[in-house]
Amino acid sequence: MTATTMNAPRVKFTTSGQIAVSALMLILGSRLALFAMFQMLIAGGLAAAGFATGFEFVTAYAASKFGLEGWMESLRFEVEPFGIRTTIVEPGFFRTTLLEKESTTYAELSIDDYADRTARTRPAWEAMSGKQGGDPAKLAKALVTLVDDGPPLRWVAGADAVATVEQKANELLAQVDAYRDLSSSLAVD
Repeated sequence: MTATTMNAPRVKFTTSGQIAVSALMLILGSRLALFAMFQMLIAGGLAAAGFATGFEFVTAYAASKFGLEGWMESLRFEVEPFGIRTTIVEPGFFRTTLLEKESTTYAELSIDDYADRTARTRPAWEAMSGKQGGDPAKLAKALVTLVDDGPPLRWVAGADAVATVEQKANELLAQVDAYRDLSSSLAVD
């Protein structure tokens, strides 16, 4: 199963452009949604797609998603008094058109030191196209279930995402433990 390919013009994004587009789309979208909710005086929810961890060669994308997570985590305190909940969806890989040639633009190689890694990484991403394990239709049904049950602040979607988030959580805890004494010794005497 694949999602329908949109015939949108292809845009070459810079790092700052990627971050700006992701962040601005969420900010503008949530402002419009909040405005509509306040106008109708109903409780509702907002959702954003997050990205639990960074990966090689997706720095701008990951940075934009990390920023969206911070936005949603902070926004919840501002809107919960009005009965509006926020949810960050941490998706794994779902079988959409995201990795198809028509949907993906790879940066031109500009630093020779990256050539070998790029030669290995790009074909790996291309080989994943159409083979992602997540079913978008099941994701849609699960999101409806979450809304009906009372959406959490963060929801991890897909077995691959669960494994990634668990690994990241364990790494964060290990980093805290490794420097716990030093970190805890910084209070004013």
